[in-house]
Amino acid sequence: MRRRLFFKDKVKQRLFRSVSCSSIFDSLRRFSGKVVIITGSSSGIGQSAALSFAEEGASVVIHGQNKERLDKTEKLLLAEGIPPQKMLKILGSLEDSKTAERIVKETINKFGRIDILINNAGVLAKPNINNPEAIENLDFIYQINLRSVILVTQLALPYIEKVKGNVVSVSSTISVRYALATFYALLKAGLDHWTRAMALQYGPKGVRFNAINPGCTKTVIFEKNGFTGELKKLHERWVKKTTPLGRFGEVHEMSAALKFLASEEASYITGVCLMVDGGWSIASLGMDQI
Repeated sequence: MRRRLFFKDKVKQRLFRSVSCSSIFDSLRRFSGKVVIITGSSSGIGQSAALSFAEEGASVVIHGQNKERLDKTEKLLLAEGIPPQKMLKILGSLEDSKTAERIVKETINKFGRIDILINNAGVLAKPNINNPEAIENLDFIYQINLRSVILVTQLALPYIEKVKGNVVSVSSTISVRYALATFYALLKAGLDHWTRAMALQYGPKGVRFNAINPGCTKTVIFEKNGFTGELKKLHERWVKKTTPLGRFGEVHEMSAALKFLASEEASYITGVCLMVDGGWSIASLGMDQI
């Protein structure tokens, strides 16, 4: 009996040694072998997502319109040990349809597949706009926050369908409640509805569509839109007062939600707009607080 047990132990040891440490490590990386496109990944949530997906084994396509910031994302990836062959950098504004075409075409040329699309690129308002209610502001926000999302997705979908991949978009909590930033809120609400409609349409084809709705998150978007000095302090106090968790969200918390919805752990989740907002969307706010 002892001899038989000894023999079994020896077999187990040989089997264990035959499995390399690297293959065990790869099996623990949720996105090993996957190709992930992240639009608007030159800073903030998109940059965090690019690093996070890459650290879990994905090949990543990073995109932005600010060369200096996009180069920084590339340097951060390299500093984390991500090899150049596992990344692709695309510079360009999504106001231009050709940028969307380049993102998909160059991804296929380099990697031959698309597994996950993260629609993160977005703007709060047109730069240097004096009247936020001007139609030119609506047109600009629409081009980036909704039209480009639909276009990139349409171009990528034939490849995503082949691998039964998924699409996760970055919306906002103000799509469901807010009295200001009217055009931004309107178009994020449109993004939510589009997400649900696409989930219905593509569910039978094995493609999932979801979104995250971040609350106030520490990114450069506020400073880029004039939230400096006293206005910045006022905004910080407002966030602490109106958010049940009493603080801003962090970019790594948003990228964690993106990864969850994009992963196999969420394989039975589609058509969901996930609030990642510290409870802001369920808080009872008076008009003086909105």
